[in-house]
Amino acid sequence: MRGKRRPVLLGAAGLTMGLLVSPGSAASSAADGTGGTTRVDTAITYACKADDGKAGGPARDIGVGITARLPSAGVVGEPIQPEDVTVTPVLQRSDLAAWLPDGATTVAGTATVGVDVRQGEESATATWQGLSAQPMPLPAEGEVRPEFTGPVPSVTVGADGDVSLTATGLTLALTPDEVTPVTTTLTCEPAAGQNGRLGVVPVTGGAGGGTPGGDGTGPAQQGRGEQRDGITAEQPGTLADDEGPCPVPLPTGEMDYRYVPVPPTGDGITHTESNLPGTPGCAYAVGYANVTKLHGAMIINDPAKKPALLSVLAVKHTYTVKFPEVPATRRYTRIDSLGALDLPDSESTFLGFGFQPVTAKVSYDNGPVTISTGNAGTLPAPPFAIVYFKQSLRLHDVTLNGAPLDVGGDCRTAESFDVVLNGLFPEYGNVFSGGPLQGEVDIPRFSGCRTKSGENLDALFTASISGKGNLVLMNQGKTCIPTSKLNCPPDIPELPRAK
Repeated sequence: MRGKRRPVLLGAAGLTMGLLVSPGSAASSAADGTGGTTRVDTAITYACKADDGKAGGPARDIGVGITARLPSAGVVGEPIQPEDVTVTPVLQRSDLAAWLPDGATTVAGTATVGVDVRQGEESATATWQGLSAQPMPLPAEGEVRPEFTGPVPSVTVGADGDVSLTATGLTLALTPDEVTPVTTTLTCEPAAGQNGRLGVVPVTGGAGGGTPGGDGTGPAQQGRGEQRDGITAEQPGTLADDEGPCPVPLPTGEMDYRYVPVPPTGDGITHTESNLPGTPGCAYAVGYANVTKLHGAMIINDPAKKPALLSVLAVKHTYTVKFPEVPATRRYTRIDSLGALDLPDSESTFLGFGFQPVTAKVSYDNGPVTISTGNAGTLPAPPFAIVYFKQSLRLHDVTLNGAPLDVGGDCRTAESFDVVLNGLFPEYGNVFSGGPLQGEVDIPRFSGCRTKSGENLDALFTASISGKGNLVLMNQGKTCIPTSKLNCPPDIPELPRAK
């Protein structure tokens, strides 16, 4: 007969960038006398398979050393917080030569480390996404040993008993820190006979004794997150606190791939996708939008005022194609990131119909932002970068020759429209490096533009604004990664120039 189900609460997760490596499987721990913590040191060999078309091949053994400090003891209902987590890979230069594009001189990337949390018969998975490192130079030969550090989730349990933490699978995305946005994704599982045990924390009942939450209302059942069979996994609501470098909500919604290069199909061609939690970050994106009929432009996200931040979950999805030719003559690799951009209002003055000064504010309603970068085509496959989202516009605070013009509170485009921006190479490398983006939008007709007296102004704004071929120029700055302090705080880029 099953024992009583014991709730386990997983705390907020952070971010991750990394690689991983080093043979053997061993674990050790020692009390360090610092605030009642125990230092753990684990080495695991992983079998990793590259999903890249160039280096699919058999699985390769890669070792990784994981060190951390765990509390020497825990209390029911209080967080168990791993600290000083460091992942030290030992990558062979010869392997990196197969995984990275020719000419790469540095390597960066993202990693997700799964951690199995168990207490008695109950278990949950903590995703350690708070590990990152600065790009590391590649030697001509030998080993590469970067160190990846960062915050990781806490764990709170609702009952007495030992809590064990064991490292499980890894998903790695290796990217050269160059303008070529090529990523090789590795899917890794512990090799046969490996034990990824990180440590055990004994938990007791605390001051009140007993088991909090026995009625389903205690600490183990509180907080945000997804609850499954008494296990709750929380996610952070923001990338950082209000005073941090990225005080914006994490992106939500689904990515949309309708404008990416179509993956090839045919005999012998295989496709591999990886869905990842994504690397939280933020960047500034500023630019112009032309209104062709008015022979003028609006500044978007004015850098001279208080521009809004683009919130990013970088490398949230990858797509690779393996071709049957040996050696391959074609390539298709793609990295997809999810973004969110809540733009401030723009204000501009135009000459309506060529002679009448018209001033108006424009509010933007943007959908989820899909940022896709990669290489597609015959070798050497050309790079691509595509930023796509749906948008609608609302006009308000309109003046005509200095006099207020009542347009009502819902004067907007009758429907949303597609915004498709293409990265301008070689300046635009990837979502981390940013760069200039350019595209054209078709502004639909307006509706809901009515004065208090009932006069319909839809035709006026449709005739003066709506139409095709409105140029949009944006410049995305480098993406700040808070846990590694890479590119933090984010710089506000200059306004772009047409190319």
